[in-house]
Amino acid sequence: MMRFALTCVVLAGLVSPTFAATMVTIDAEQTGGFFAGGVTPNNDPAFQNYFVGYGTSPGSTRTPERRSFFVFDLDPVPEGVVSASLVLRLVVPGGVVFGKALPDPLPDPLPVPLPTDPMEEFVVTLSGAPADFVVMPGLPPEHIEAIFDSLATTPIGSFAITAGAPLPPPPAPGEPLDIVISLSPAAVGAINAAIATDGKLVLGGFMSTWTPDDRTGPDGKFFEGSELMFGFTDVH
Repeated sequence: MMRFALTCVVLAGLVSPTFAATMVTIDAEQTGGFFAGGVTPNNDPAFQNYFVGYGTSPGSTRTPERRSFFVFDLDPVPEGVVSASLVLRLVVPGGVVFGKALPDPLPDPLPVPLPTDPMEEFVVTLSGAPADFVVMPGLPPEHIEAIFDSLATTPIGSFAITAGAPLPPPPAPGEPLDIVISLSPAAVGAINAAIATDGKLVLGGFMSTWTPDDRTGPDGKFFEGSELMFGFTDVH
């Protein structure tokens, strides 16, 4: 089941007095992510996870910040795209872990319960160099870090969720939830440019609201393990 797609609306008959709109949906040929610090990521096709932010598995240390990417082959899309959306399919409900918005300096004692970030936001971006994302083995750390940096430039769309507010319900119990993110005119221009050249497009994604601190209390103990969006997205 594909969970990442690009929907483009194309106007046909541009030299005609009437216009006909056609919707074309293209599945991503690869998706994955990059961690801060030049760490070699696991972007095996069997691990198509696009979570952003950071997470901690039981018994493990916290991961560095992670940003995601989506590679598309636009060859089936005709020229003349006028609007586009990124569709993210969530097979497992939820997948958003809110962080704690803590004051600096920390109060002593810490308030209980701790305050929660009011919202979390996923930002879609334009990226480049598709070959870097498809052919991962052997890239040096500085090259990986440059790709990571590129995934937070040129915002073209976003999706936000408020603390305490659940994600929209799926169409029916047990069915996946599709989140549709409308993309900006800059994205439409990039799509048309890609169609006119090599047909390759890479979109990035990052969590703009995660809190980059150590999440430790006055006693130095680590008390929060995760702050992320779209966890468990490699689950089929």
